[in-house]
Amino acid sequence: MNLTIFDSFVYFFLVMKRLRDSHTFFKQLAKAKRKDRIKAIMDCDRKHVIGICELSKNICAGCVKLTPAQRKRLLKHKKVVKDLAKTRSVSVARQKILQKGGGFFLPALLAPVIGALVSKFIG
Repeated sequence: MNLTIFDSFVYFFLVMKRLRDSHTFFKQLAKAKRKDRIKAIMDCDRKHVIGICELSKNICAGCVKLTPAQRKRLLKHKKVVKDLAKTRSVSVARQKILQKGGGFFLPALLAPVIGALVSKFIG
């Protein structure tokens, strides 16, 4: 996919806006206990589920730098992360997250991205 500078800027702006809008939800989800994560995923808006899919897509594409420890934690769940990255439907994504033990892998998925978002906002 060949993008011009303008196209890549527009894409980056839209993706970052989507992630910024869901930033507080992601932080709460990463810190929540298993039962609270299940309830939050069942009740969350469409944009938050799309945000989780976008995060997994960025991690699969290598856009998010992972430490060796973060990479090791995510390798256990690489099939689910790849499936979420390919998902186009919100209901299918929600179902995949909940089938994987109530989002057991979500803290591993969200931790590196939350750090990156905080550094983008501060810096």
